[in-house]
Amino acid sequence: MDYRILGPPEVWSAQQLQVVGAPKLWCILASLLMTPGKSVPNEVLVDHLWGVAPPSKALDDLRAYVSRLNRRLRQVADDETRLVAQSHGYALAIDPQSVDLHRFRLFGRQADAMALSSDDERAISLLKAGDELWRGQALAGLPGDWISRMRASLEEERRMAIVKRVDLELRLGHHIELIGELNRLIDQYPLDEAFIGHQVTALYRSGRQADALRVYREAHDSLVDQGIEPSPALVDLHQAILRHDPKLAITPVFRSPGPACQPNTLPSGTDDFIGRAQEIRQITQQSECENGPFIHVIEGMPGVGKTTLAVQIAHRTFTESDSVRCSGMPRRLPLPFRGFYALPDQSVQPVPLSRNPSSQAARFPFAPRGQTPFN
Repeated sequence: MDYRILGPPEVWSAQQLQVVGAPKLWCILASLLMTPGKSVPNEVLVDHLWGVAPPSKALDDLRAYVSRLNRRLRQVADDETRLVAQSHGYALAIDPQSVDLHRFRLFGRQADAMALSSDDERAISLLKAGDELWRGQALAGLPGDWISRMRASLEEERRMAIVKRVDLELRLGHHIELIGELNRLIDQYPLDEAFIGHQVTALYRSGRQADALRVYREAHDSLVDQGIEPSPALVDLHQAILRHDPKLAITPVFRSPGPACQPNTLPSGTDDFIGRAQEIRQITQQSECENGPFIHVIEGMPGVGKTTLAVQIAHRTFTESDSVRCSGMPRRLPLPFRGFYALPDQSVQPVPLSRNPSSQAARFPFAPRGQTPFN
């Protein structure tokens, strides 16, 4: 069984669309689908059906509608679907994941967990999968005050999920790809300051400062016309663009957001480190001779001490005032090995390397100053 309410309400069984019946039957079914397996009190169902003006025999009418719905579900549903009468209400005994709404919410919870673990790409994929379950307005075509309120509530859940996904995509530098979608979202939500801010940021990062400022001015005027002052966050974003604030640049995944000093996560050095004098001398001498920043690549068989050597060089290269971050390599790095990179407080990204790197340390120029031991 597949119950769909994120769009025109539908029930599918054996890959066929099934007819439920009158709108009031759908209102009862939608009420029960919101909390599968949990009892919905009679008075709540009466309110959902008739609002503030129920008929004099509302409970009798409710029992009649529930009986009709139960007969219909028995005709089209599988054996696991049961509409259960309880002392003061009714419950629909089904698997919550047979309802598209609860699959959508599960994708959202999984995406939150992935984002907390810094797997933004996976979080974005989950949020996209959840959004694909929507086929239009929730509960489209059904009348009633409760249906209208629930439709607005579900639409807000979808909007918040989109805001989360766009925010993650901006974090990953997908600003150019987002501009077209954000145009459509602002058409749909013209006063939504989250989408306006995302569009302004995406345009600015794409080198379109004039367009970013134009979008802000148009949004500002539209909000003021409605008697709404732009939020402090949107005003601050506008001011940041005017002063070319470097904080508007993309925050690399290995940096903590915000202007605060990055935490130093370089592992402790080894007091009894011996050997590797030639390699240490080669790298440190090159660091002193070269004007431009670069990355040293340390290659070797597992267990030969690449990580220990990189940490040792880092301690000899950076001062105590440097903020050094150590981070795991990206999961999908196209190399037969993984390691770590120790980075000073600057925006240096890992680079794709040859599958057969030279045994000599290769140097790769970057814009920021500093040296990066790379293992």
